[in-house]
Amino acid sequence: MTEPAKKPNRSPSKLRRWFFRLTALTLALVISGVALEVGLRILDPYGVSYFRNLRAYNAKVLRPSDIPNLIFEQTPGVEVDIGVRVRIDRHGLRSDRDMPKSKPKGEKRLLVLGDSVAFGWGVELEETFCARIEKALGEPWRVVDSGVVSYNTVQEEAFLRARGLALEPDAILLVYCYNDTQRVNRQMVDGAGPRRSRPGILKGRVSRLEWWMLTNRHDLATTDFLRYLTLNELQSRVRDLRRSGSTEDLSALREVLRIAEPETSLNASLQALLRCQELARERGLPFAVARFSGPPELEAACQKAGIPLIDTGFDVHSQDERYRLSAVDAHPNAAGHRLLAERILAGLKDHGLLEGQ
Repeated sequence: MTEPAKKPNRSPSKLRRWFFRLTALTLALVISGVALEVGLRILDPYGVSYFRNLRAYNAKVLRPSDIPNLIFEQTPGVEVDIGVRVRIDRHGLRSDRDMPKSKPKGEKRLLVLGDSVAFGWGVELEETFCARIEKALGEPWRVVDSGVVSYNTVQEEAFLRARGLALEPDAILLVYCYNDTQRVNRQMVDGAGPRRSRPGILKGRVSRLEWWMLTNRHDLATTDFLRYLTLNELQSRVRDLRRSGSTEDLSALREVLRIAEPETSLNASLQALLRCQELARERGLPFAVARFSGPPELEAACQKAGIPLIDTGFDVHSQDERYRLSAVDAHPNAAGHRLLAERILAGLKDHGLLEGQ
């Protein structure tokens, strides 16, 4: 009876060669990944550092608020680098100096309500339109910048009612942006992202890889870059679907991209705007709106209520590249803030809002 043939053992030298090849390949992939990450952080293509800086702002600057309708607020005393140095004063406002608890005799204050545009996202404090307007007005004026990233009009009204009026303003300016008509973004402080598992409505419309790119929480420039490419692709699909009139697919993709339908919260925004006007009127304070972006209904609402409207000539969706921070980030850069300051100041003077104060 013949014995079955034994399989030849691989020689140790051959196993070593395979081990070294696998190790070399692994090291090459790791080194390539590290090089890619470093390169993306240094070169920052398309300005994808926006995602990383926003995560840092949410985590280090914001905190939940117990004020009704405010939802979140900036933490007093925080200093953080989010692409630019940001300091939050004891009142929870972006500022390089603390205002005294009581207004000095003879000082005049212009209170600015708003979101990230008023906050001055992505630019140094002295480059913001608030700082530029204060410099142009000179003494005795102080411009109080109460902008908070992602605030909508309901939150701005809540701030004005609970804290803004206590700052003793002599005039109030609300800077209106597309955020004003969006629902409150609770993710800013609770850290909850889109659902980790793909909703059934998105199957066949958004791939597993695309969903992972949108929901990943890795603090890496590489994943942020891939996320930007994914968002860009999905936004392109939204534009195509809007033209084709495919409402089911369009609403599904809007859910992913969190593109709010203006009419779902436009009424709440305009009602909050009118309440801001009433709070100012009760105290005899001039109140105006400067439009950075917003729906066409804003103009009619302001005209009907007798609210001075300053049109800055900006549109976040078709903004000139010379005045935006990057391809990813449509916030105004330093040149954009200079234009905003010029146009808002001209509007304030044209409407006579700072006269006799």
